[in-house]
Amino acid sequence: MNKLKNKVWGLFCSLAIFAVPLLVSATELYSPIDKSTSVPTLIGKVLNVVVGVVGAIALAFFIYGGFQWMTSAGDGKKVSSGKDTMVWAILGLVIIFSARAILTFVLGSLTGSK
Repeated sequence: MNKLKNKVWGLFCSLAIFAVPLLVSATELYSPIDKSTSVPTLIGKVLNVVVGVVGAIALAFFIYGGFQWMTSAGDGKKVSSGKDTMVWAILGLVIIFSARAILTFVLGSLTGSK
């Protein structure tokens, strides 16, 4: 019963992580197929949503790694597992922010704005 409860809680948290950025950014995507919206602007809005969701996932992994480390009770394998999870989450965040900077640069050069 406890495993089922943990799975349901994990599913709820996963859905919340995906749903919150989409609901918040839904106001930004008011009319994506408007005549005045250019293709680079539309691509930028969609990719900003994707980057936000992936950033939320990386943050969740960072929190999970910290939780693993804090609840390891001195077990070396759990400590190293928590540290590895946090290191990979930080690396993921660095990649996400780098991709967003490159995306902003490319889309800015396509639209002619800075």
